[in-house]
Amino acid sequence: MNLLVIGKPIKHSLSPLIHNHWIKKYNLNNKYLKKEIEEADLNTIIEQVRKKEIKGLNITLPYKNKIFELVDSLTPVALKSNAINTIYQKNKKIVGENTDGKGFINSLSEEAKIKVRGKNIFLIGAGGAAQGILAELISQKVNKVQILNRTESNAKEIITKFANNKVSLSLADWETATPDKDTDIIVNTSSYGMKKSECLKVNKGMLNASVILYDIIYNPPETQLIKEFKKKGFRTFNGLGMLIHQAAISFSLWFNIKLTNQDLYEARKLCEKKI
Repeated sequence: MNLLVIGKPIKHSLSPLIHNHWIKKYNLNNKYLKKEIEEADLNTIIEQVRKKEIKGLNITLPYKNKIFELVDSLTPVALKSNAINTIYQKNKKIVGENTDGKGFINSLSEEAKIKVRGKNIFLIGAGGAAQGILAELISQKVNKVQILNRTESNAKEIITKFANNKVSLSLADWETATPDKDTDIIVNTSSYGMKKSECLKVNKGMLNASVILYDIIYNPPETQLIKEFKKKGFRTFNGLGMLIHQAAISFSLWFNIKLTNQDLYEARKLCEKKI
């Protein structure tokens, strides 16, 4: 039985490389494919999962929130983040999950050796990835989150949506892009920076030397933002670890197999050769 990652465009996706490695390693009778589809095809794809013609799905742009109405139930994280990136079947119901936030946290813990509890975060972006990560940051009890987004109204909307919790949420000014001086972690969740000509200018003047920059873009492996921070001596990480970790969570939901650190390491090395 096949699994799919769906989106438009989808050609760039490394998910088949990752999942097919694990499928082969664990001798599973499945294949993971990528498929570019139109929005009108979403209902058909879900019905194929319901009929067990497809075992499960990963969803990428632009369908992470457009598939919301087609599932039977949502996990709390998917509901809060307003985005689905994984679909599986449980008790004959189609369940929508978002593994981005947990993937990010697990990657940060493994690579940076840091826990986010009590930390101050500067979050760039207001899309599905930002909301998935923010939902998990709040769950992990960070201290505060500044949100920076080019379209201010979208950032305000997120602040309103995630209000009424013990985490302080505030709006950062796009023009100055200045994190508070007590910032611990800067996270870029926007796609701005995938092109070599794009570089978001973040004011580093007040930052402590221990600040970590995590850019969820993994191709290119070093965005201009990462290069700028590296040049100033800050620790930086790209999004490849998050990609691997969120894939591992999806894999576990489909196959009930807890992958090992070695499994994740092997997948990472395969991706690094491909990028």
